[in-house]
Amino acid sequence: MELQRTVATILTATALALVAQGSHAQDFSDRKVELKAGLTGVFFDEAATVSIGGAEVPGGDARIDDNVTAIFEVGYFFRPEVSVWLGLGLPATTSLSGAGSLEAFGHLGDVTYGAPSLTLRYHFNTDGRVSPYLGAGAVYGLILDEEDGALSDVSVDSGWGTMLVAGIDYAIDDRWGAFAEVKKSWLETDTRFTAPTGGGPVSGGSKLTLDPVTLTLGVSYRF
Repeated sequence: MELQRTVATILTATALALVAQGSHAQDFSDRKVELKAGLTGVFFDEAATVSIGGAEVPGGDARIDDNVTAIFEVGYFFRPEVSVWLGLGLPATTSLSGAGSLEAFGHLGDVTYGAPSLTLRYHFNTDGRVSPYLGAGAVYGLILDEEDGALSDVSVDSGWGTMLVAGIDYAIDDRWGAFAEVKKSWLETDTRFTAPTGGGPVSGGSKLTLDPVTLTLGVSYRF
């Protein structure tokens, strides 16, 4: 939570500073392609329904550690106010821990993942130095690797979700810029594992809700 508050404070301060700069006329009509790179905080709003041996575990839940990673985006502007964006990022590794009635299990395992996305965005004040934007699209939770902890044979499915995005672009000049951005995703996945019990190893699984919020600060370059 301390990391989330810190990143949120930085984003808020940056946005206020950008707005305080005022708006000056810019001509981006001949700039069709834009690249963005930034540092992103990933904050999960997780929940889990867990079953072991075919029976749901009452009060069973899971906790997912937040992450910091780098993201890269490429956008194409059909018009000055309408663009489409492909988002990629460096793979991040998060730890899963037992929560609720499963807290005694401790560290359940680690998952390395990526989250490529495709969003359509609408930009406001496109002839100004400060340009807010809103968008929506799809995100793919791509599972790259799993490592066992208290659970063995951990397997997590990749899957599609939906995404909303809001941000502010600040034009330093007619090519370079800075941006602050928040994204909210709705994403679920199925997991499978083998759990240790008093009667020996037993197969289990869970429906895991991820629903992360990501906060990003970065720089941009428009061609």
